[in-house]
Amino acid sequence: MDQISLAAIAISIALGTLGLVFFYLIWDLAFFSRIEDDPVKGKIGATIAAYLTFSVLTGFLGRGDAAFDPSAFLYALVPAVIVGFFAWRKGMKLRARSAAESEFVDTFG
Repeated sequence: MDQISLAAIAISIALGTLGLVFFYLIWDLAFFSRIEDDPVKGKIGATIAAYLTFSVLTGFLGRGDAAFDPSAFLYALVPAVIVGFFAWRKGMKLRARSAAESEFVDTFG
């Protein structure tokens, strides 16, 4: 078995993260931001949907032969955790901003 260099792993994670961000933005803007009232649930839901979409597409398109590669779910796990962390932070900030605006309206509205 060939050894994989650290640079190849880093490039794979970086490109996987970019691909996952692309699908995350599509899911978040097209679907989850419209149906979820809680921003954190919407962001995490979009991350999970992007992970599944990215993994299935990578599994079918990543190999030269026509077989599905189930290890694509494992390969996309690290980028999904990275995107999920930043999406969770963004959702928490949006939740705090929404709570502050709600408190302001309750006080002065």
